[in-house]
Amino acid sequence: MARPRDCRSQKYKGCPFLSERVASRRLGKAQPRRWQVQIDTVLTRDAVFEGARILARISGCGISAATKLMNNLPGVLLTPLYKFQAQRLVRELNKVQIKAHLISFPQTGGSDGRNP
Repeated sequence: MARPRDCRSQKYKGCPFLSERVASRRLGKAQPRRWQVQIDTVLTRDAVFEGARILARISGCGISAATKLMNNLPGVLLTPLYKFQAQRLVRELNKVQIKAHLISFPQTGGSDGRNP
């Protein structure tokens, strides 16, 4: 079987060279929320308030939960996030001088990752 010139120009059903992951994304299936963010240190005192605002805005957790986490560092944000969402959160926290990194956890529960 001759390989087509460009698989991207064809419909996903007609291209045997697309991986299952790429095909599932094109079908609109969301990947599970399998990422958490560990917050290690805050370099400035003003960053605690800013970090809580950023946590609440990007992760969707409540401002009180975000403030509690920021006042008890180091800690892990227990809200499961999509990878791009967790990466954005880490970038935004680093901008306001908060050291944070991603943690992956295995999918063990429901389809959205919320039921461990």
